[in-house]
Amino acid sequence: LPDRLLCWRLERQGSRLFVLKAPAREVAEKIATYRRMLQNLEPLEQNSRELYRMLLSEPLAGMPEGETVGIVPHGSLHYLSFATLYDGRDYLVDRHTLFHLPAASVYRHTLARRQAGKNLRILAIGNPDLGNASLDLPFAEKEAGTLRWNYSDVTTLTRERATESWVRENIAKFGIIHLASHGEFDTVNPLFSSIRLAKDGKNDGRLQAEEVFGLDIKADLVVLSACQTGLGDVKSGDDVIGMNRAFLFAGTHALVSSLWRVSDVSSAILMKQFYRDYSRSDKAQALRLAMLHVRNRYPHPGYWGAFVLTGDYK
Repeated sequence: LPDRLLCWRLERQGSRLFVLKAPAREVAEKIATYRRMLQNLEPLEQNSRELYRMLLSEPLAGMPEGETVGIVPHGSLHYLSFATLYDGRDYLVDRHTLFHLPAASVYRHTLARRQAGKNLRILAIGNPDLGNASLDLPFAEKEAGTLRWNYSDVTTLTRERATESWVRENIAKFGIIHLASHGEFDTVNPLFSSIRLAKDGKNDGRLQAEEVFGLDIKADLVVLSACQTGLGDVKSGDDVIGMNRAFLFAGTHALVSSLWRVSDVSSAILMKQFYRDYSRSDKAQALRLAMLHVRNRYPHPGYWGAFVLTGDYK
């Protein structure tokens, strides 16, 4: 709200409402500054602590360490990496396993789709040929290839084989879909935001959010390991409209996507570790462990804090 922020903490035993002194414009400005510092790898401990104090210190007071925390953000909070917020001793990711939802009601639908076993048939797409050498992502190609180290049934498409037409025609067959390519965010019309694939005779190579809505996706997990895929248009009274909503609507149970332009190297390391852990744990725990793994090598949150899990955390 213009003068304050309302935060509900929902637990099995009931709910509590916190009224926080966090005016909408002030929060938006602080998040915009913080995002810039994350992307530019600037010193940001003070800003991180200030955002933690403003947004989380009251709602999370007394929360047992190790609890899984689901976050349903609103407005500018969609752009905030909660995992990187610092309380003076720990980052939030140190104490809690996190997941996001575009709206609380979405959780009922993702739970209804939950399956007893994992469908580990994987489609891995990396570094499609976009006809421009400056857009090549060599580490994304390696990233897609490393999935074979942990899983046996992997279909890998790279360079000119990673066409939009093939993806659209075959996407329904897979339980995990990994897309390591460029993402483009359209601020004017979020439904035109796209994931870049190789073009062919039938399609232009831009898999747009509006086209994703029409696909039949049965995947338990879609990983958008591309630039800016988690962003959407922040409407005043609604959640983010972008790739996340499109994939969830098309049938995906959960997505992993990024909030800012990610380092090619640290992203590849994070994804490799994520899939290694996902073979033996749930999605949210696997993402948390992968973040902590990257942080050991690259301590700045800009390297490890960009990816968020949206949907069914199990």
